[in-house]
Amino acid sequence: MGHISSFKEVLLDHIINGIGITAIETSGDITANCIVSKQPITGKSYLKRIKQGILGDGVNSLIAGAFNTFPNTTFSQNNGVIQLTGIASRYIGVWIGGILLVMGLFPHIGAVFRAVPNSVLGGATIIMFSTVAMAGVKILTHVELNRKNMLTLAVSFGMGLGVLLVPQVVNTIAANIGGDLGAIVKSIFGSPITASGLTVVFLTLFLGEYPEKYHPIIQSFPIDEEIPSNLKRKSSTS
Repeated sequence: MGHISSFKEVLLDHIINGIGITAIETSGDITANCIVSKQPITGKSYLKRIKQGILGDGVNSLIAGAFNTFPNTTFSQNNGVIQLTGIASRYIGVWIGGILLVMGLFPHIGAVFRAVPNSVLGGATIIMFSTVAMAGVKILTHVELNRKNMLTLAVSFGMGLGVLLVPQVVNTIAANIGGDLGAIVKSIFGSPITASGLTVVFLTLFLGEYPEKYHPIIQSFPIDEEIPSNLKRKSSTS
């Protein structure tokens, strides 16, 4: 009973925050995976993939917690590998996993990979993660960029980049709040993924729809063909 009474709720908040981050990341990774694998990103099949992916992360994290290790999540690097190799077959993925499992039993193989120069690994990593970034941009091309979506994307990008580049702001706000609530604020908004993801969810739910039939009044100026010839002569003589 003494151990149970000393349990701090803020620790549970950290766990919930971590699971929320993985759910947001998983949905984006699966969407990018569907795009690079030529699969639909709308309809029941797409939603089924999202649900199964998040459920798989949850089950794997539950098993990992039972063995006192860290939770699991999907990796966006897989999308970069698919684009670089052009292979998205699950059958081949299972074989590669088996090969890596067998290779992990021989320490000397790991020593060979550790001997690879950092410049080679760095070059491959740059290309792979740049490809992942382009996959994210490709997702945005499938979104209808109306006024609401553009505002949502702008604010969410601003929140994410702000937390990434100036983390002191979140630390200062959390310190001023203090206590467990300050720790919760820091754990939630201290991650750029969580900050931008929650911003998207909040704005999508509560931001009103703009009337798409509305067109701003634009002052029209006559082009050269519409200017009368007599005005052209006066302007040329002056």
